[in-house]
Amino acid sequence: MTAPARRARRALPPSASTSVPLVIAARGVRGFADGFVSVVLVRYLGELGFSPAGIGAIVTATLLGSAVLTLGVGVSAHRMAARSLLLASCGLMAATGAGFAAFQTYTLLLVVAAVGTLNPSAGDVSVFLPTEQAFIAGEVNDLDRPRLYAFYNLAGSVAGAFGALASAAPEMIAEATGWAVRDTQRAGFAIYIAAALVAALLYRRLPRSAQAPAAGRPRGLSGALPTSRRTVLELAALFSLDAAGGGFVVQSLLVLWLHLRFDLSATQMGGVFFAASLLSGFSQLLAGPLAARIGLVRTMVFTHLPANFLLASAAFAPNGAV
Repeated sequence: MTAPARRARRALPPSASTSVPLVIAARGVRGFADGFVSVVLVRYLGELGFSPAGIGAIVTATLLGSAVLTLGVGVSAHRMAARSLLLASCGLMAATGAGFAAFQTYTLLLVVAAVGTLNPSAGDVSVFLPTEQAFIAGEVNDLDRPRLYAFYNLAGSVAGAFGALASAAPEMIAEATGWAVRDTQRAGFAIYIAAALVAALLYRRLPRSAQAPAAGRPRGLSGALPTSRRTVLELAALFSLDAAGGGFVVQSLLVLWLHLRFDLSATQMGGVFFAASLLSGFSQLLAGPLAARIGLVRTMVFTHLPANFLLASAAFAPNGAV
């Protein structure tokens, strides 16, 4: 184990297995790619000449496609080990990046967005998220689980912050070299492909038997959740309501709105989302202590409402600086 890996291992809860750092590292790699692409995406689509409504349709297609894919994986995941699911998802992620780099026709990009893994949000909404979360839930004891999820989310948020910061690079390269901005932005999707390959290398180091399907495992919600079915359904309804509101302010659409309303440059928007993701990421470290003190549900509610209020108030900001 390398020195950085040993330090990361010591920072995690003591009950976490040796597989957990691999998943967290992969989450960070994907977070960087997601942060980069979520900012570059709408500016690239604008360079292709698509209207704001057309860009919004592509962003919506990515969310709908991820939802359908995640549901399909959830229904059939009992037949596959987590390692196999994650490796297959990496293949789809690489194909998604290749599709956005290769195609410039609106219809083809819409199809790639719908069937791929591209994430237009600051947070992870792809099929990777439930698979990784389900895996690491069994790799730590109950008391340490909130703290472990805090580190997991922190890795994604901090890496996403640096990805957003790097999103200005294509336009800076275009200015320095005289190349077309559209070409440098399209080349940026190579980062998404590279992230998929690096994540796959990390997932390959997981045990082949990692949470492999057990014979006779119950199928369906009632069989899988004999005692907590009602709680899961209530939380799913709550999160669905929250996601319905969040769908109006996914990061890619915020990039489009800031550009249209305040004409912020790529460098300015990269800085904005770098700061936002960084602050959001480090706030995750408070989740464990707060949950231990006031409970899981209160931790979610008492922190979520003020954040949503501040986000909604941005619509009334008179200028980009505010």
